[in-house]
Amino acid sequence: MKKTRYPAAAVVTRLARMKHIDPDTPTHAEMLAPLTQHVAEGVGLDDTDRLVVVLKHHAHISARSMVTLLRRHQRDHGLRA
Repeated sequence: MKKTRYPAAAVVTRLARMKHIDPDTPTHAEMLAPLTQHVAEGVGLDDTDRLVVVLKHHAHISARSMVTLLRRHQRDHGLRA
């Protein structure tokens, strides 16, 4: 029997709440500005992607966890096989 797997967005949102991270603060917006400037037109970072980057920036998750969460999030949305 398989375990229930929560969507990556739910996992990231819960972790951000536990760590008291608010991605809409001006500091986080400034930190993410270089990333959003270099993203191709029409493709951008959604809220979950931004939260993962902020969590990594504050050292609440490891680089490996960041990659895993981003990969799961892409799979959840059908962006990657």
